[in-house]
Amino acid sequence: TSQLSFEIMARDVEVAMEDLGFSDSDEGEEALFLEGVSAAEVDAVVDSDPLMKNIPTHERVGLVYDSRMEEHESDNSNHPERPARLRAIFRALEKNGLAQKCVRIPARAVVESELLSVHEADYVQLMCNLNKYSEAELRSMAKKMNSIYLSPGSSSSAMLAAGSVLEATERVCRGDLRSSVCVVRPPGHHAEPACAMGFCLFANVAVAASEACRRGWAKKILIVDWDIHHGNGTQRMFLDSQSVLYFSLHRYDGGEFYPGGPDGSHTTVGEDAGVGYTVNVPWPGGGAGDAEYLDAFHSVLLPIARRFDPDLVLVSAGFDAADGDPIGGCKVSPAGFARLTDLLLGLAGGRMVMALEGGYSLAATARSLAACVARILAFKPPSRNRRGGAHHSTPARVGDRCKTDPDGMEADGDVKRE
Repeated sequence: TSQLSFEIMARDVEVAMEDLGFSDSDEGEEALFLEGVSAAEVDAVVDSDPLMKNIPTHERVGLVYDSRMEEHESDNSNHPERPARLRAIFRALEKNGLAQKCVRIPARAVVESELLSVHEADYVQLMCNLNKYSEAELRSMAKKMNSIYLSPGSSSSAMLAAGSVLEATERVCRGDLRSSVCVVRPPGHHAEPACAMGFCLFANVAVAASEACRRGWAKKILIVDWDIHHGNGTQRMFLDSQSVLYFSLHRYDGGEFYPGGPDGSHTTVGEDAGVGYTVNVPWPGGGAGDAEYLDAFHSVLLPIARRFDPDLVLVSAGFDAADGDPIGGCKVSPAGFARLTDLLLGLAGGRMVMALEGGYSLAATARSLAACVARILAFKPPSRNRRGGAHHSTPARVGDRCKTDPDGMEADGDVKRE
């Protein structure tokens, strides 16, 4: 009965993915997206599919959504990183029966000790206490930062975003869930150890990776960042690590596309012991679509990732490379993002946590993430691993620590790149 129910659910989400019901523009969708989503509604919708009771817990997909993350809000209603992004995504998941097939993961605030795994203490103190400043002081503070706005609700929203990605990661590593999707904001991959930038306050995915490593939930972690902008913050936090393999696809434009500079070049491959564990695929300009992204996955990412053999995949899922995004200038379709998701699910036994980063067309972002969720729900985990043994989702024992030289990598030499 369980397997039959799982197959019916998979078939349902395949149908949902075929027609996600969005127009090619945001026009006509705005009223729906601006409609608030109450906590009671989320409780009523998520995990409401009657077939869910027949799906084993370890095969289920978790979903984080909490409207409290909308309290981070610019006084410029036209700012691209706006609260409506979350509402648009939840409405798309609800409309297509996808949220109903997920298990709700309650959002939780990160604690300062967790942030200190990647951020400096003075910065953590400041960003966790923005509610103590007046709006005028916050505006003045933000003007000194790189592409940042701050509001009285910024601290609580950012702490929820980082804590929720960490909570989802723990549940996946513990084997409570197979995969998780985190609809969170503000995004995180530009945040540096001691500064906010590029709409990002805390490094959500980096915090989760660092804590998963420190607490022994996972020994080898692959971070895939397909946001159109290079994830300079995430990359910097793991430049010398052999336990985290960071892979980024992004527009580079000779170092002129945000965030700019040499960090996103293909020549940046890590530092010291981490040489070979940073992989950048920089597009020379706009226009890249499904074919280019899939080629990069097949020819660059997957051969390296399979050799690295991660036991957890974290996806910095920005959708500003989507066709129709006002910033990215690329042409990846929802089906393209779904196929990328498929390929990543083939790693680490499907143990994946996908966290929202950028994406500034409401319709394109919602449509694309919904397509990814559909693929995650339809994925069937392998019953046996490629070495012939039973596949286990149980993480490393808490108390274990990531090793400087993870098994199987240095034995064959560092990953070489031209």
